[in-house]
Amino acid sequence: MAEQKCIFCKRESRVITHQYNTEYICEYCGIFCIDIDINIDLISSACMYYHILNNELYNSDDNNKIFFGDCGVQRKHKNHVFISKEVLIATYPKTFMQRMDMALLSLSRLYDGLGREVEPYTPHHFPSCEIENELRLAFFISHDIGTRKCKLDICGVLFFLYEIGYLTAINDVVAQHDGFPIYKISAKGWLRIQELEENHQVVPQAFIAMWFDSNGTMDLARNKIKEAIITSGYAPVIIDEKQHNNQIVPEIFYEIKQSTFIVADLTKHRNGVYYEAGYAQALDKEVIVTCRKDEFTARKVHFDIAQKNAIVWKNEDELYDKLLKRIEVTVKRK
Repeated sequence: MAEQKCIFCKRESRVITHQYNTEYICEYCGIFCIDIDINIDLISSACMYYHILNNELYNSDDNNKIFFGDCGVQRKHKNHVFISKEVLIATYPKTFMQRMDMALLSLSRLYDGLGREVEPYTPHHFPSCEIENELRLAFFISHDIGTRKCKLDICGVLFFLYEIGYLTAINDVVAQHDGFPIYKISAKGWLRIQELEENHQVVPQAFIAMWFDSNGTMDLARNKIKEAIITSGYAPVIIDEKQHNNQIVPEIFYEIKQSTFIVADLTKHRNGVYYEAGYAQALDKEVIVTCRKDEFTARKVHFDIAQKNAIVWKNEDELYDKLLKRIEVTVKRK
């Protein structure tokens, strides 16, 4: 077991090299694994973003690890959480304003009190390592803490938030030369935070309702549905892949509420899939219905859903192509 720096917090951590992945054991971030064929530099910023936004790594233990990379071994490790590189890329901010929204939301969680001052450095301008590292992670800055580039990047993000109006300065920002401005979140900023939390706009997601077969019959279809959602710029959510300690039904309802749209595959016609699709429809969510052709007959499809323009697929490649086109036509990105 070697000693290396954690890729998230840059603290010293224990590292174990396995056959297919590298395991990091960090007292601050928890336990997580990175596939050996993934370029850490390529995904580290996206991982940090996911880490801060979803708090997935906190309080994990030996029996509940986070895997970044290939989800192919998921069936062997039911208690673990698997996050593919594609999902990380899909959730990563695409525009400047998306990045500013993410920074503002992260800042509100680090400084959770109304009127709290935001100052990344001490009055003597020496780095406050804990605060600087939190901000570095929150703003997905790759530079090591204590470096000039890291300081400038953090101050730059804070100044952008100030110019947008999300932060207000409690000292003269223009007059700052050797010192560092002190900010606090403005009323406009708190209103934007409320909007982001209510609408879940930072990470657009789609909920998948379908038959979960323990024998893996629908695994390929599941992967193709996820692939189409990711290609469209959304993060797919399947309840049996999500880490949570809550009762299953409220957790399903919560994720459907947070989703922009839902994909309901009716293959094998499970009552739960119909129920979740109906709940999403009642919330005025876009519901895209799919079903394998041999299962889609007038006798099997419930009359409430039979009139909906369903995607009927013969094979998984056809499912991917049709679903991708349907998402692009019917779902509008905000």
